[in-house]
Order: sequence, then C-alpha cells, then structure tokens
Amino acid sequence: MKNEMRKIVIFGNSGAGKSTLSKQLSEQFDLTHLDLDILAWNDSKPPTRAPISESKEAIQTFMQSIKAG
Repeated sequence: MKNEMRKIVIFGNSGAGKSTLSKQLSEQFDLTHLDLDILAWNDSKPPTRAPISESKEAIQTFMQSIKAG
C-alpha cells in the first residue's frame, strides 16, 4: 500500500464512540487524525459553538497542511 492515499470518514450519533474509533484507526493505519469537535466547540462550560467561519478556516488550514506534507 505504498503511496496509497487513505481517507476514512466516520459519522454517527453523539456518544457512539466515533472519536475513540477514529483515534484507533489513525494509529493503526498511520493516518492523520482530525477531530471536528475540537474545531466546532469552544472549550467552555457548557461548551458553546465556535463561529462557523473559524471552524471553516481551521479545516482549510488542516487540509492545506496535509497537501503540503
């Protein structure tokens, strides 16, 4: 599988174990991991939604770093 690009998208209900599964898969297959919860939510009590524009910019930055790497 040398030089083969792999993408795995995981979706499901809240609390279903998506983050746990995605972390395991990223380690198992040596993939870059992006946790959208970190980009979507502010670290506050209770959590509040980050502005969509900030989340979008963070995702674009992440994608550019993948292409550059």
